Amino acid sequence: MDVLEAIRTRRTTKVFSPQPVPRELIEQALEAAVWAPNHRLTEPWEFIVVQGAGTERLGQLRRQMTIDYLRGQARHGDPGSEVAPDRQIVQQGEDAYRKATAATVTVVVSMAQHPDPTIREEDYAATAVAIQNMMLAAHALGLASFWSTNNLINYEPAREFLGVSPDRRIVGLVQLGYSSAARQQQRSPATGRTRWLG
Repeated sequence: MDVLEAIRTRRTTKVFSPQPVPRELIEQALEAAVWAPNHRLTEPWEFIVVQGAGTERLGQLRRQMTIDYLRGQARHGDPGSEVAPDRQIVQQGEDAYRKATAATVTVVVSMAQHPDPTIREEDYAATAVAIQNMMLAAHALGLASFWSTNNLINYEPAREFLGVSPDRRIVGLVQLGYSSAARQQQRSPATGRTRWLG
């Protein structure tokens, strides 16, 4: 697939089929990721491929995180505010579980936190580009993807399960799989957001 076609036709997908993704396709997408532009060549990224029982555990953690958060809000909310009944809280936990387990593969992308704030900012940008490279490559290989930055990235039990040390930042959870629902989307033309000088 031509790179311009891949950029124009890639769409975020949240509905995946249960078909497993061959390891070689995941590896090809990850190889594309590491060719992201990276000032100073710090290569700050690390990829954790979660599948099978790991996906189930990630789903359980997201369910628990959601329930704990909502119950905490209910306990400490304003006296006059409407509090969701516990069954609604449990249902939202189940919804969170389904979202976390929607795809057969989740790639957790983390980065080193350089002590120099300028380098840290450059590394964050490079890691975000690495994720875009991975998603474009996945699309070219016939896979769908979804880049999530939900609260699981800062949930300590999830970080412990993934083995992400406190000195690293999780930039995203990228779900990969085969799409079971096509999505259409439009973008405003670049001309409306471009200024030419000179």
